[in-house]
Amino acid sequence: MKTFWAGVGLLTGLVLMLGLKLIRPYAFHGTVIEPAISAPEIDLTSTSGGRFSLAAGENKVTLVFFGYTSCPDVCPITLGEMRQLSEMLAEKSKDVQFVFVTIDPERDTLERLQKYLAAFDPAFIGLTGNMADLSKVWNAYGITREVELTSSAAGVLISHSARLYLIDRQDRLRLTYTFGTPVEDIQQDILYLLKNE
Repeated sequence: MKTFWAGVGLLTGLVLMLGLKLIRPYAFHGTVIEPAISAPEIDLTSTSGGRFSLAAGENKVTLVFFGYTSCPDVCPITLGEMRQLSEMLAEKSKDVQFVFVTIDPERDTLERLQKYLAAFDPAFIGLTGNMADLSKVWNAYGITREVELTSSAAGVLISHSARLYLIDRQDRLRLTYTFGTPVEDIQQDILYLLKNE
């Protein structure tokens, strides 16, 4: 009889735990924008040809990073993680657009951006434009950049913000991620947005 009641108690506990898990809201891993806001428009020249615009309504989740092709560390690491993320998403990656906005328009021509991004994933979208158009986007996303002349082979280095921005299918800015956020965490958040919103 003791075994029976112990079994009932165990089963009841499991049912309660499952019930709590089912009703508990999803906990995002990045920095949540609450309430979600309309993502600032990005309307720039694209390596995919023509203009890229968030307002075009691709009905995709968009992951945006701001960087430059001559970056010695943060940018290639982040793009490598974005490639890993795309691979982990597998067939779901077709519902996600990975966007790289230059902070170095003087050197980052469309041709250079295209060649650089192709080394990570040919599907990645590179964006550039004139300084006025880019400054508008940088300011809207709170991007800081500081140009530094060096005596190294790189010549000019640019210190810059290193956040990823996650925009949902309704073009709402939902989350940001600091440099070094585990790729698995970002993957889970993207899968949640793709499935539930």
